[in-house]
Amino acid sequence: QKECYSKLDYLLSDASLMLANKEYTDAVNLLSRYLREHEKRHEAYALRARVYYAMESYKNALSDLDEAISISGRNAGYFKLRAQVRSALSQYAESISDYSRALDLNPTDLSLYVLRSEALRKAGRYDESLADLQTYMKYMGSSEQVLYSAAVAMYDKGDYMASLSFINRVLETNKTKPEYYLLRGNAYMNTRLPKYAVKDFGMALDIDNKLTEAWLNRGKARLSLGDASGACHDWQIAS
Repeated sequence: QKECYSKLDYLLSDASLMLANKEYTDAVNLLSRYLREHEKRHEAYALRARVYYAMESYKNALSDLDEAISISGRNAGYFKLRAQVRSALSQYAESISDYSRALDLNPTDLSLYVLRSEALRKAGRYDESLADLQTYMKYMGSSEQVLYSAAVAMYDKGDYMASLSFINRVLETNKTKPEYYLLRGNAYMNTRLPKYAVKDFGMALDIDNKLTEAWLNRGKARLSLGDASGACHDWQIAS
């Protein structure tokens, strides 16, 4: 038994190195050969699932995680990864359930609140999404990414004033990301403040002038301000 565990340790180490080096096919082949002889090794199933996840082979990853969890059903990491896989497959209800189970098993992993929040947002459960982010911020503080996630959740909900409140806090700390200005510009448009939207779309384009959405939406904002010439200019570039 000691020899068996030693072989498994070596195999997992080798496969993990292959995963880190993006040698995905080699890692899958190594783990598959092992699992043909040792069907009940949940660690090998879980690691192969991580490789499949990195390969975006989500159905294979899900199958391996089902096997790993059937063998070792109290590993929070397995539920966390399966939740991520299910989100990638747009299985949001199942993903939320797995994140919740992972939190039951490991309540100290506060990153699970952020991850579950994203699944809740995509499931259209915006208030619950925000509640998870607020729980995270209660203990870990208001990071830039978490504030941006809150801004997106409130925008998707249609609460544009709340979205503006969060995105303004994000822009106080980082003014270099075009997606921040794009989101705020869209929120301004939905609160009937096209003058401010034009400025933010322009800021986004100053950072990345290939943002088609920014050109299109600035055109709409300019048209609403009576600037038909400016709108046509932006739409021509967008097209």
